[in-house]
Amino acid sequence: MLPTLINIGPIAISSYAVGLVLAVIIFTYSAWKYLREFGLGDEVIFDTVLVALLFGFIGARVVHVATHWSLFGQYFLFPLMVWKFPGFSLWGGILAGLLSAVALTLFRKSSVSQVLDALSRGGAYASPI
Repeated sequence: MLPTLINIGPIAISSYAVGLVLAVIIFTYSAWKYLREFGLGDEVIFDTVLVALLFGFIGARVVHVATHWSLFGQYFLFPLMVWKFPGFSLWGGILAGLLSAVALTLFRKSSVSQVLDALSRGGAYASPI
């Protein structure tokens, strides 16, 4: 696998980023398709997926920074410089995404088991990428 697929001026598009975008698209589509069968509206589905993805990325970065503190501990803004100090933790992203999806589902008083089933199905489809 090539680390950098395309260079467009100062912007480098990496194979990891392309794979991540494809995984997010497949994850979202499979969760949306599964939850529509249970009668949930599109707004509820995409809100849940968006919250899970947003907090998943935040949780992945936080866990990476926590486990590699020697790289980030000297300066306060280093963890925010993703372009200069890249890195995400898979398990931190999964945990934060699931917890945020469950919290939103409980807040909306929807079925947690259906949402978790859809997210696990989406994760199973997207994980090989």
